Amino acid sequence: MYKAGVQNYIEISLVTKNGYSNDMNYAFKFAAKTPAPAGVTYPKPILTKTDGVIDLTKAVFKLPFVKSKAGRFLISGIFSVAVHSNTNRIEDDFVLSQNIDVK
Repeated sequence: MYKAGVQNYIEISLVTKNGYSNDMNYAFKFAAKTPAPAGVTYPKPILTKTDGVIDLTKAVFKLPFVKSKAGRFLISGIFSVAVHSNTNRIEDDFVLSQNIDVK
């Protein structure tokens, strides 16, 4: 449950499958869409590789946010990732969005 007036976190993650692994040399990143929705602040709107937990099969970031009062809002941002298999490499930016209910 997310609470108004305090710092909360939403988890952003990637789990590899089908023979793919995270490219550990890539600069994984999550950048929250700015400006933030009304009444929302992001103490750290851009998370870089050192802010996350990244191994060969999973990449996880926790985006901090504060909502000044109760209500629903949309968190959006771009998740930059790179994965590879024995024969292929994929580097892409994914636009992610999630509705958040704050009590």
